[in-house]
Amino acid sequence: MSPQVPAAPQSISWRASYRKAWDESKATGKPMLINISAKWCLACRTLEQQTLNQPQVQQMVNENFIAVQLDADAHRDLVQSFRVTGLPTCLVVAPDLTIEDRIIGMQPANTFTGRLSESVRPDIEMASTPAPASATQPANGI
Repeated sequence: MSPQVPAAPQSISWRASYRKAWDESKATGKPMLINISAKWCLACRTLEQQTLNQPQVQQMVNENFIAVQLDADAHRDLVQSFRVTGLPTCLVVAPDLTIEDRIIGMQPANTFTGRLSESVRPDIEMASTPAPASATQPANGI
């Protein structure tokens, strides 16, 4: 009997372009998970290292969401249009750009996956906030 080879570490399939992620969201019907952070943000790094790198989080995100990362400094107008007030902020955004959930700050992996589970289960009504009109008009290349 040969020894089991451990599975290669999985990672979240982050899209670098908001526009392409939104197009993919509309095409697949999957909501976007938008992770808004900044290089200087310590809580953002903690979320990435302690939550977003956990296998159960990675699997849930990859199976249920179109994931996109936005640097708050590089995409100020878009971040402002989503009314982000603190970092890190993760938004669950429907293909029609309705914000289904807003997860602000550092969250443990179990809490984070719980919030994501609620946002993708059809039997749970989430309070939704329509995205501002400017979010529907992303700048070219974002």
